[in-house]
Amino acid sequence: MNRQCRDARIWGPLVVAGAALLLRGAPGPAARATTTPHAVELPALHAGAEPRGSVDYVLDAERSSVRFLVGGQLTTCPAITGHLHVRDDGSRELELDLDLGSLQPHGDQPAPTPLDPGGLLGVPRASHVLYRANLLRTTSSNLPGVTGQQWLGTLDLGERAVQQPFALWQVSLPGQPLRLQGHGPVAGGIQEPARNWFGIPSPSHVLLLGFDLAWRRHRGN
Repeated sequence: MNRQCRDARIWGPLVVAGAALLLRGAPGPAARATTTPHAVELPALHAGAEPRGSVDYVLDAERSSVRFLVGGQLTTCPAITGHLHVRDDGSRELELDLDLGSLQPHGDQPAPTPLDPGGLLGVPRASHVLYRANLLRTTSSNLPGVTGQQWLGTLDLGERAVQQPFALWQVSLPGQPLRLQGHGPVAGGIQEPARNWFGIPSPSHVLLLGFDLAWRRHRGN
């Protein structure tokens, strides 16, 4: 029996078969990369020139956007005008006039629901919202041409006027218009028109205003 086990004619085929199975399961050589990775140097970002002296700007409405978000309803106000006054002493004044008669749903949203932004503002849709503010302070950022600005002014909502701060970003890049961008809630929120439901107070809503304002120099500056 032991002689048969040592016979190469018996265990030889078994060794060959086992080796074949091992070779078949062994991983093949790693595929070589067909491309060589290399770094791409991005162009350096340079800041645009800051206005010097007294400069007056007017709003470029075609390049600007003002949006209202209230009660989950996002609307755009395309009819806007504005002025930005930069003074020698570094002070700045901002004026915006928003025509509520031009409010329309933003993008592919359905037609406005009964939750009407104009009504919640407490002014008719044909009225205007006015914002006049002064620059409080400016902060720098790590991005060239981008500075933070804190504004405080009065938001005139028909018969109601509120003190309204806004934190905006000024973006000044070569070959591009001066821009002010940002958003924030309207102070105090918005109260729905009063309803006589057993003394239950009407719900209030948070109103957000978003700005993307492009400015061009006034002729003569």
